[in-house]
Amino acid sequence: MTPSSLLIAADGRVHTAADKVVEDTCKIRLTKDVAFTNAGLIRDQFSGFDLAEVAQRSISTHAYIDEAILDFDNRVSAFLRQFLPEIKDTFPAVYHTFDRSAGISVAFARVVDGKPTVHVRSFSAMDDPHGTLSIQVAKQDCTTGCESFSGALGHFEHIQQYLHANPAAFGTTINDAAGMSLKLLNLEATANPKEVGPPFAILTLDSAGPRWIAPGGCVTRPSVESSKLPPLLRSRTGN
Repeated sequence: MTPSSLLIAADGRVHTAADKVVEDTCKIRLTKDVAFTNAGLIRDQFSGFDLAEVAQRSISTHAYIDEAILDFDNRVSAFLRQFLPEIKDTFPAVYHTFDRSAGISVAFARVVDGKPTVHVRSFSAMDDPHGTLSIQVAKQDCTTGCESFSGALGHFEHIQQYLHANPAAFGTTINDAAGMSLKLLNLEATANPKEVGPPFAILTLDSAGPRWIAPGGCVTRPSVESSKLPPLLRSRTGN
């Protein structure tokens, strides 16, 4: 981020529950003045659950972002409480992505009065000693002084290592950050081609609105993620 703008970058690779790779998937959505991005479970065709559609509905039906995100948190938690016990035996690999770790991670970002803001939510699950499943929602909110904020969702081990060794890698401008984001996505994709891959999408937001630096699968093929994906998808990528 800069004092007046923010950048979101994502890859375009997801996995089915059977571990089949699906590409050209959009992981950055725009609703009103909010950009939404996600990693983890994307959708379940059998129940009709679609993470991006839940976010869009929550944002569209609430005037305030705090209310929209709370509604989103409640909707996703309610789905997971029913969904996870149902797939525990049939899709154990998917179930265990939520076991005390983030099986769904999302970020809501926008520019308010010329200043960037971001809200991150991560959903995990835990069985209590009595066998009752509880959904945990980790929250990270930045609403003021966010120009130094940076974060990653999903699978980002090599990105994290690079940034630890190069803390000033993103530079001082959005163009600097865009170039570095593309480099980092390629770095993770090279190290983990099963988990991360093109097309890469990069979006910037400022007071003038959104601008696609690289559309990836978000502009050229907008229907892929909503109508042509297999029944159960997991995205394990860095954003």
